[in-house]
Amino acid sequence: MGRHGGDGDQWFIAVMCVLLLAVSAAGLVHSVRGAVAGWIYHSAEFASVLPAPDTRLDLCQRGYKWYPWNYYFSIRAAELAFRQYEASPTNEAAAVWLAKAKLWCERGLVQNRYKSQLIRLQTRLLWPESPAAAIACWEAYTDWNYWNAYNHATLADYYAKAGAFDKAERQLDLIKAFPDYTDAAKAVAAERQTWDRLLHGDVEGWGE
Repeated sequence: MGRHGGDGDQWFIAVMCVLLLAVSAAGLVHSVRGAVAGWIYHSAEFASVLPAPDTRLDLCQRGYKWYPWNYYFSIRAAELAFRQYEASPTNEAAAVWLAKAKLWCERGLVQNRYKSQLIRLQTRLLWPESPAAAIACWEAYTDWNYWNAYNHATLADYYAKAGAFDKAERQLDLIKAFPDYTDAAKAVAAERQTWDRLLHGDVEGWGE
């Protein structure tokens, strides 16, 4: 019986050694992939001479393939594409960059659905298509991260842009004791003036 017990112990030890080697190999591969992706990320973001935007996005894509868990690839790529979209000289170019910005933003949200940079960009992407959807997006994030004055200041600005000044004022009331209040109040006041001019036909093209 002792001999059989010894054989069982040896098999158990052998299996555990194999498992340990497999886990170690997987960890090594994971580390190598992360290191390669980190080097690519550095080339895209911190090179002494930054590559052209298309090249930087290609580098982010390469880094994503090596290590698809680093949501900073997605953030940087989405923000870069959005800046290029805003600066595009033609509608065709703008459409291409906008599609890339949406793609990378969606990837990032899959990786980390609560990252503020990604939610902020998602809201900006939604705004031209549906201000209501954009506001709902930022409302949900503000509810989740309620104790951040910046979130309420931003929500007040979005409400004001949509003409919902009662809601904007309620958001401002929540942050009166915070430094964010001053700029947010100025932004809401500016939007109110714009809406007043529009309603009274004081803007060129209105009231003619």
